[in-house]
Amino acid sequence: MSAPGRRPELSDLVQIPRSLDPRPSAGSPVIGHTPEGHPVEIAVTGRWTLLLFLSSSCDGCLALWESFAPNGGSLEELSVVFVTRAVPVEDAGAVARLRGAAPVVMSEGAWRDYEVHSGPFFVALDPGGRVATEGVAWSDSQIRSALTAAGAPSPAR
Repeated sequence: MSAPGRRPELSDLVQIPRSLDPRPSAGSPVIGHTPEGHPVEIAVTGRWTLLLFLSSSCDGCLALWESFAPNGGSLEELSVVFVTRAVPVEDAGAVARLRGAAPVVMSEGAWRDYEVHSGPFFVALDPGGRVATEGVAWSDSQIRSALTAAGAPSPAR
């Protein structure tokens, strides 16, 4: 703070960061709980990661659960992770029945961090954990097209 009568100097001013992006830092894990209530932390670095923000009660989401759940839709270069709202907003039993082989993170924080307001929504993260593409998608073909356009591998059907 400057003394009375002294003109403020640059070092007296508060520095405001240029980027006030509320999203998590690149590479921050997705943290929440499994449908069984166990804490879980999913790493999002080292390979492409597809976060599918879905709900068990959303009609538009059901086709995506069915498309990506059977084998988890994962490739060596791509991880598929379902992200749902947390209990009590989401029904953990219904999520457990829908998930198939893909991991599920029930997390209010992830929805907030990635600024997702409703599903179905996807976020594709590059191997460094940075957002490569994102958006609303009502079909697996929309997601696969977006992944291809971003240079990401696309999960097998």
